[in-house]
Amino acid sequence: MWRITQTGDSVTLDEDMPNWPTDDVPYSGSLNGTHFTATDVEAGNGVCQFRGGELSGSFSEDGLHFEASETLLWGSSEHPVRVQRHWTGRRL
Repeated sequence: MWRITQTGDSVTLDEDMPNWPTDDVPYSGSLNGTHFTATDVEAGNGVCQFRGGELSGSFSEDGLHFEASETLLWGSSEHPVRVQRHWTGRRL
């Protein structure tokens, strides 16, 4: 589950809302038409130890769907793991 908020040319996309506020992935960034780019900056001290990520994608023209590509850094800084995911979402 995602919480998505658009304000002008800014967007926040909060991933994994059932685990908010301890283990969600909060992205913030810019919106240009239907396309968005956002980043997450974390210290890696959450339950899943995410240490930041990048998310980019676009919303459908009617705003009811989105497609996005995500790249997360996970784990310790000594042994980082890069996680890549593709998202398809729709408004409920």
